[in-house]
Amino acid sequence: MAELRAGSLIATRRVVHAYASGFTDLAAFAEALAANWRGWPDEPVWESIEHDLRIQARHDGHVRLKVRLQDTDTWTWSATANITLEPGEQLTSVTQNLRHLASGG
Repeated sequence: MAELRAGSLIATRRVVHAYASGFTDLAAFAEALAANWRGWPDEPVWESIEHDLRIQARHDGHVRLKVRLQDTDTWTWSATANITLEPGEQLTSVTQNLRHLASGG
């Protein structure tokens, strides 16, 4: 279950991705951001197979993630939050957590 919290907003949605490999590509996306922590020229995007979870990254000295969670059953709602991370330890911590999630932990 994905949960997006921003202020008083809480949005939840069961996100399914890559039935055979789970969320390993999400972990790889985060690892690529962390490996290039000094920045990247474009705005990398990761999206779940059913398009209900989308993460877009931007680097301007900080790592800025735009996270969108949306209902793809009825297309009646979506929620977006912007998350700012320091490119060093904070980004590394998020990457480790995503790797743990992807491994089923």
